[in-house]
Amino acid sequence: MFNHRSLAALLGMALGLAVVARPAEASFHLMDISEVLVGFGGDCRIQAVELRMRSPGQTQVNGHDVFFRDANDGPLGSFRLTRNMANGASGAHILIGTAEFAAISSVAPDFVMTEPFLRPQGGRVAFDAASASSAADSVAYGAYSGNNGGHGLPAAALSVASGLSLQRTAAGVNNAVTFALAAPTLTNNAEEEATLSSPAPTCLLTDDFADDANWDIPEPNAGLDLASCGQDVVIDIGVVEVAGGRLLVRPSLTPVPGVDAPLGIVGLSTDAAAAFATRPSYRVEFDFLAQPGILGAAFFIGQHHSFDADERTMSVGPGDSGGGFGFTISFDCPHALDRNCNHLHADLRTFCLQEVGIASEDSANFPGGLLTVSNERYTAILDAEGDDVAGPYTMSVKVFRAADPEPQDYLGTWKVAEGLGVSEDPEFDHGVLMVSIGAADAALEISDLSACEIPARNRHVRCLTCTRDIAGRVIAAWQNAAGEEEGAIEIWIDGVLVDTLDGDATEYEIEDPPERDFTIEVVNGSCIGVTCDVCFNDPPVVAIDGPSEAVLDLETGSVTVRLDASASTDGDDGSQGLFAVWTVTESPPGAQADVLIVDAEGLVIDLTVDTNGDYAVSLTVSDTGCPDDLEFAETTVVHDLRVAAIVTDIFFRRGDVDRNRVLELTDAVSTLNFLFLGGPPPRCFDAADSDDNGVVELTDAVRSLGFLFLGNPPPPAPGPMECGADPTADALAECDYDAC
Repeated sequence: MFNHRSLAALLGMALGLAVVARPAEASFHLMDISEVLVGFGGDCRIQAVELRMRSPGQTQVNGHDVFFRDANDGPLGSFRLTRNMANGASGAHILIGTAEFAAISSVAPDFVMTEPFLRPQGGRVAFDAASASSAADSVAYGAYSGNNGGHGLPAAALSVASGLSLQRTAAGVNNAVTFALAAPTLTNNAEEEATLSSPAPTCLLTDDFADDANWDIPEPNAGLDLASCGQDVVIDIGVVEVAGGRLLVRPSLTPVPGVDAPLGIVGLSTDAAAAFATRPSYRVEFDFLAQPGILGAAFFIGQHHSFDADERTMSVGPGDSGGGFGFTISFDCPHALDRNCNHLHADLRTFCLQEVGIASEDSANFPGGLLTVSNERYTAILDAEGDDVAGPYTMSVKVFRAADPEPQDYLGTWKVAEGLGVSEDPEFDHGVLMVSIGAADAALEISDLSACEIPARNRHVRCLTCTRDIAGRVIAAWQNAAGEEEGAIEIWIDGVLVDTLDGDATEYEIEDPPERDFTIEVVNGSCIGVTCDVCFNDPPVVAIDGPSEAVLDLETGSVTVRLDASASTDGDDGSQGLFAVWTVTESPPGAQADVLIVDAEGLVIDLTVDTNGDYAVSLTVSDTGCPDDLEFAETTVVHDLRVAAIVTDIFFRRGDVDRNRVLELTDAVSTLNFLFLGGPPPRCFDAADSDDNGVVELTDAVRSLGFLFLGNPPPPAPGPMECGADPTADALAECDYDAC
């Protein structure tokens, strides 16, 4: 039996237990995801998630997980927190980052993730449960299309290149409203805010041109031994020197045979090239300036040649095994090198200076506003990837003003599937070659050269093409960046993740593509997507302008009509060419129908026919299809034409001009009155044509009078006595005879 004191004690104990239990119940649940970073400085592996305690004491996180989902809510992985936090103040943070994040952060994250799980295009991060409905907090972003529980619409997509993070900026549960992109403010549990420094790739060679130690300097106005090219001669390839922190390359005094232009040539030494030239990928970067008089320049990587240090001469080496892959650029256009004006022109040459040709499009236009001129400094970046000997080998190029930031995209990427066919002998591997073109008293200036690893921001897939085959399937094909075959490749269509492939995949086929224009994005482990647009080719819209009826010309026995389909379009934006095929598919027996093409496109014809009856003319118009597609569209329309002679089914009496049903003197008088006295014309010229020669004239009156008074034969059929049709075609006006 309880007394009041016992009851009070029990109530006090329960209250005490409640006080103790309350913070324990909320020891990790009251937690927000406050900031998400996916990529910094172009490196997708730099990732971080920041948690923030909504209430004091949320430190008991040991054994709880952060879950990562892709844009379709598929699992990407999870990371378990392995200890509790020391700082449990309200608003305290917990910072989780990748090892790559830790490497560039000024403060240590509280936990280091085992791998970079996040994808910038879209996904979801959740704390304590994978399900958005069950999680302590969940943040969806970008193209996420799964169930976001009660957290509203996704926030903005993240960008690897921008360096911005997704941050909670307002209270509420709708991710689209409560999160915004901003400069990172990631903070650890010690309340230390991280300062991030952009990751720098490892450089293998740098040259500030304090001297010429890294270069094979040829003998002035000599320097190229063509013996291995079958010519026992050493030719002038200009003058090369180092001065004022610049490598100066002056062209030759006379044109170089086979090129027909004065050239200055210098190559990197084999000792300098050994640091990088045999690697599967590397980046060569340098600044260049053309003094007035320099018309063009060429820069080569994957360069193979030999150099005789005693004679100071270059040569191709045994077996014609020298060569290089590069591009040509012009200055102060237009001039004799106009083919290179305002764009890069890719070159693949043996060192005998013969152009071999490359497998892909050999030029790339400059972006708007870039026009290379003398006395302005530019930066060139050449990224080499693959096997230069056996292939495939790829060169990707950027050119921009040295004062401008580096653009994300390449101006052009060129691929040699079979390699350069050069020697494997390291004595011939020089890596880089510089060429100036123009006047001997001017120089191409090279400065600040480096050979480094290709930065992570440029590790995306290469040479992406999207084509539609003859069966209508769309095939996306690409080349993987060297060393990026691990992980996965995502395929996105119009911002929606549609498939995930192994990291070494190089092709994706869409068996039943959307019947519209769409964009394919291929995203590899770099998290940087490369896109190509797929055009949906609507069939041509065909319209024929022309008569549906025609009358034979009785003098020629034929009629010509014009059928004009020049208003036809490709059904799209009007950019495609059209091809027309006209066919007479129906005609009367024995008829002759001739088609004469009138215009260059074949869309306008003159159709000549010689027989009365019904004709059908078929026009099939094909377009050229979308660029790079094998499939084209066509439309066929049919134009019907009825051809007849002058109407002959009007019945009349021959000679009965005044239509009183009798051939008599008054009929001849009516004809003579019309012919000679200005009287009214006959209403039926066929009736007045008494001799049926197709013309109303004096002989018709004479014929009628001869029959009436001289006993001559009657007028021809149908004659004067009975109504009938004219058996003879003529060009007389239509007969109006109402006396039958």
